Amino acid sequence: AGNVKIEVVTVTPDIAAAWLDKNTDNRKIAKRLVGAFSRDMTNRKWQLTGDSIKFATDGTLIDGQHRLMACKESGRPFDTLVVYGLPHKLKSVVDTGKSRSATDVMAMNNISNPSGTAAALRLLAAEKTGVAPVGGIATMTHSELLEIFDRHNKIYLYVPYGSQLPRGVSAAAVGFINYVGSTILGKKGRAQAMVEVLKSGIPDYDGDPIHRYRERIISNYEGSIGTYGNRVAAIQTLKYCWNMFAKRTPVERLHWQQEYVPIDGLDASKL
Repeated sequence: AGNVKIEVVTVTPDIAAAWLDKNTDNRKIAKRLVGAFSRDMTNRKWQLTGDSIKFATDGTLIDGQHRLMACKESGRPFDTLVVYGLPHKLKSVVDTGKSRSATDVMAMNNISNPSGTAAALRLLAAEKTGVAPVGGIATMTHSELLEIFDRHNKIYLYVPYGSQLPRGVSAAAVGFINYVGSTILGKKGRAQAMVEVLKSGIPDYDGDPIHRYRERIISNYEGSIGTYGNRVAAIQTLKYCWNMFAKRTPVERLHWQQEYVPIDGLDASKL
């Protein structure tokens, strides 16, 4: 249209603050998304992709509030297309398309088992930071995901498909521990044995904690108790069971782990 103007602008934190003053009736801010964008800007990984900041004919901001807030938070400028002079009514139809997911990014890079691999990479990132794999770390940018994959580009070989495991057992969590145990801790035999117990339901030894974990997950899932639905507790409990299993330590009664459990022998800072 004749009144629409498009240009490339280097948006500084001061410009971002001024433009956010025009953000009068946008959607609710997603703080995790702002944090993810801010990390990319801070780490100089933000790229000019063709996505634009959009303004209506009356000067109000239609699209771009998360990017602008990330610019303010990071203190870093970024280059972007800016579109001016759009009808204000377009606000209701902006960003209604499907965003690319982490699984999409893995698939576009020809990674087998893209869904499981992306989720296992998130668990690696969570282990490195020592936080539960929900919250801020769950909103991982694509550049962060691919950076982790560059360091651990064989992880997909250790992630089973969900169909190989009982319902409720996370293939990503199993693959994450299988990868760490096999390649970093030098316990490939024990890691593979863990996977086989989870697949077959046959204990490796008396008091096998991995077997007890498997049966607990199945029981909770079938009984709709809901414990299986607590993903953080399920992942931390599997790590606890792996620690015992790797040493062939029997566990008479399995207690669900609600707090962060470190993996024995792993220097997570080096992941």
